[in-house]
Amino acid sequence: MSRSIVIILLLLTQGSVFNILAGNKAPLSVTSARGDSPGFSQIALTTFTEVRDIISKRHFSTDTSSRQWGEICKKYEPMATRSRSQKELLAVLNRMCGELKQSHFQVMPPVGRSHRKIKSSLRSSGNPTEINDIPKTRSSKAVTNLNVPADTGIRATQAGDIICVHRVRPGSPAAKAKVVPGDQILEVRGLRINPGNEVDIPWTFIVRRLLSGRPGTFVTVKLLDPNTKKIRTVKLEKEPLDTQWIKFGVLPRTFGTFTYKILPGNIAYIYISHCFLPQIVKFRETIGELPEINGIILDLRDNPGGMLLSASGFVGLLCDKQLDIGKLDMRGLILTPKAYPQAEAYTGPVAVLINRDTGSAAEIMAAALQDHKRAALFGETTSGKCLQSEFMQLSTGYRLQAATGDYVRSSGKRIEGTGVAPDYPVKLDQKSLSRNHDTVLDAAKQYLKNRK
Repeated sequence: MSRSIVIILLLLTQGSVFNILAGNKAPLSVTSARGDSPGFSQIALTTFTEVRDIISKRHFSTDTSSRQWGEICKKYEPMATRSRSQKELLAVLNRMCGELKQSHFQVMPPVGRSHRKIKSSLRSSGNPTEINDIPKTRSSKAVTNLNVPADTGIRATQAGDIICVHRVRPGSPAAKAKVVPGDQILEVRGLRINPGNEVDIPWTFIVRRLLSGRPGTFVTVKLLDPNTKKIRTVKLEKEPLDTQWIKFGVLPRTFGTFTYKILPGNIAYIYISHCFLPQIVKFRETIGELPEINGIILDLRDNPGGMLLSASGFVGLLCDKQLDIGKLDMRGLILTPKAYPQAEAYTGPVAVLINRDTGSAAEIMAAALQDHKRAALFGETTSGKCLQSEFMQLSTGYRLQAATGDYVRSSGKRIEGTGVAPDYPVKLDQKSLSRNHDTVLDAAKQYLKNRK
């Protein structure tokens, strides 16, 4: 099998190939790998060396890996080898990777519960608040399948400098507790939600993870009503979702959701939380069964990405001819993904909603539709985090995400560091949300109505 075919078959989550390279050598003891134990100096040196060598060999730019990266590593090697704990080592290695000023570079601790990564990120940002443990109390209601994703029914987003409730699923625990759009989320599980503190992962993603988990567990959420200024705390149960867990190698499992409804004006609204295979399948089924409509609004806000090639699959269901999706450059190996028209394809008007946390594969999808004038984009400029990367487990048990490919859109522009700008800039307004008006969605609806 050719190298190109092998790469095409690999999955990318948040634009990242999960290429698990553990197995060449046995991992060192987990106790030692977690730091604060005898022999940690050797753990630190080995981890540093593997991070340095892997990035040098796999970075998409040979110029960067041979010159700039070498100088960066010389600067950080003494600090890494002097580390005496896992926390200290991770801080040094992530500062070192950060010197490249590119997305999709991070060193993570040995595999553990997913919220440990969040805690580590927040501590390094100076946020002193601890995340409470997941409550052990189970609901008295019978839960037939505990091995499916569950959440409270809250969809969170960032509006200005706050995180607030974007939507509440009808009939969900949040809806029953009278949580409404526009409510500012102050705390989740004792964690202060403060977007003013920069962290490695988007705050919307942090909140989403804290509000989801296993069915029957509970989570406490502190909310501020923007109209009355009253603060209240609600305890919400997590209820099972109609989706499935997705596991990529050494990373914590995650899941994606899909929402479809017909809005007034005979407009189809489709929300895709991630670009995973189940969402592609549901998108195809939905497109194939659409009634006569006046347009589609595709909501990619807060979508961090998924499978790289999902962009081709999604776009292929919205075009009537072959389209160039862009170019992926991996140290001189060039791939040029295409979108091929499907029999069920919808060819009417399309509006796409994007924001600052639309990332990676979702950015590629939005860019392709914009470049070929297949859709109009509404909202805010996307995250600009659009590099192919690989996730690897090191021999010490630590995990490394390293960018190995650069993506260029079909227009010739890079997405990394720039993002995808909307055709119609619109900011999400918290007060409007509290009155059940989504300013970005409203603008897209008006656009489609004018095209009738």
